[in-house]
Amino acid sequence: MGRDQFDAVLALTSLSPDAPATMGARLVKVEGMKGKDAAAKVGVSAPAVSKVVRQVERIMALAEAVMEAKRDYEARVA
Repeated sequence: MGRDQFDAVLALTSLSPDAPATMGARLVKVEGMKGKDAAAKVGVSAPAVSKVVRQVERIMALAEAVMEAKRDYEARVA
């Protein structure tokens, strides 16, 4: 996931971009860091980072489903 995608997903949540667990999730999703390493780097528990990662992944999946439905609709009405 790119930085812009991560930021866009965050905009759809009430998560604070400056919260340590969110910063840890950014390290996981954008930089490819392992969850426990990201958690240690930002000073939170691995479960806290994992929770945010799951939220980000869930919202990204929903956004992708919406875009797929939009493409399907546009193909039917074209």
